Amino acid sequence: MIIVTSLSWTVAGVGAVLLVVAGIAKLWSPNETAIALASVGLFRSRLAVRALGAAEIAVGGAVLLSPSRPAHALLAGFYALFAAFVGLAKRREVPLRSCGCFGKLDTPPSSIHVVADLIVAAAAAWAAVFGSDLNPPMGAIAWVGVAVGAYLAYGILTALPTAMRAVRA
Repeated sequence: MIIVTSLSWTVAGVGAVLLVVAGIAKLWSPNETAIALASVGLFRSRLAVRALGAAEIAVGGAVLLSPSRPAHALLAGFYALFAAFVGLAKRREVPLRSCGCFGKLDTPPSSIHVVADLIVAAAAAWAAVFGSDLNPPMGAIAWVGVAVGAYLAYGILTALPTAMRAVRA
């Protein structure tokens, strides 16, 4: 159980870092997200997107700085909603240039994105339910794992779908 809890903390930490990065991107450049949301029938308000970005920064920061069950539950909720949004866009075959996650960067919605969102949602939910005093399991080593994982996940979410699309073309 301790190994699963440590793994869930690390995966949730990666998700929290990405959530903060995405939140900053939405504050800085809300247009792509507003377009993506409007394309599936949701709102197209830059102000609402900026509010979403601020909420992402708050939740991701809470998970990273003061991990708690409620913070992890909110993180799980965010990622479940992201998976639902990208899944909806894919199901409706909405021709999105970007899912809007990271602002202007071309991040087309992909199955990879849905799977990654569901993995983070599951890990954060595990931490919310089974974690107690959710502190980093191995101190600095865990933080390095989170940083490297976030860097790799960012690359997977942004570059891999574009590369796979180019190979198919």
